[in-house]
Amino acid sequence: MVLRDRGDFASAVTALGQALDVCERAGLIAQSIEAISSRAEAYVMSGRVEQGREAAEEAVELAERLHYPVGQAAALQADGFTSGDQDKLERARGAWLDIGRPLDAARVRLLAGRLARESGLDSAGKILQKAAADFDSLSVPQLAERARELLATG
Repeated sequence: MVLRDRGDFASAVTALGQALDVCERAGLIAQSIEAISSRAEAYVMSGRVEQGREAAEEAVELAERLHYPVGQAAALQADGFTSGDQDKLERARGAWLDIGRPLDAARVRLLAGRLARESGLDSAGKILQKAAADFDSLSVPQLAERARELLATG
């Protein structure tokens, strides 16, 4: 996720693939949902949209079978981002907040802002400003700066 957050999407895809291999070898199905979901997002950010959609669909299928709240939130986030569905992203943000993970909720807001900006939606600026404020309140200045950079380039 650090690589993805820095914008090194190709390296993130590779690292997340390695993490997924470890999870699968160890039988860590719940954790593999998170790795698959993050990889789906990194695929899309690196321009490999179809692979991202396929990975998100795999994460959703696993999450539906496992009923693990973190996995369900991660899969919903990946599904929303890779399909361009702002409503799903908002539901994912709420799911992260419900399980006490505000940093993940802020990351969803950053993804929603990125998606809104790329789609030319007027709401992009407001979403990215809220993402920056979320990261500031969580003392994560590098991600607040990333949100501001996306805002400035939009």
